[in-house]
Amino acid sequence: MALALMRTVDAKASASGIVVVNRIPGQSGGQNANSYFDEQTLRISFQNTGDAELVKFMVSLGENNSTIRIRDLTVKPDPTQMKLMGELTMVASYQKPAPAGKQSSPTTPKRP
Repeated sequence: MALALMRTVDAKASASGIVVVNRIPGQSGGQNANSYFDEQTLRISFQNTGDAELVKFMVSLGENNSTIRIRDLTVKPDPTQMKLMGELTMVASYQKPAPAGKQSSPTTPKRP
């Protein structure tokens, strides 16, 4: 799941013109954990990015019924004061497989 999330984010970042300089994958749990979904996190650091590219990237994360959402965003001007740099933490939810033996099957009424 972590690799799939990284590939998706890398493709969207590249298409949007975002320069990703660091990736930190992780797994989320805690309060948001439940028995139906696993959460995977990815924190990226970016630099030399324009505001239009950043907005385009964030919008692309939510396209096509995506399960990726932004949890945390830190943005500041780069040293030249002409571009942006910062960090973005994303969370993706993946449905857990159904446990064996818990699959429901339709019942057929018996005829007398």
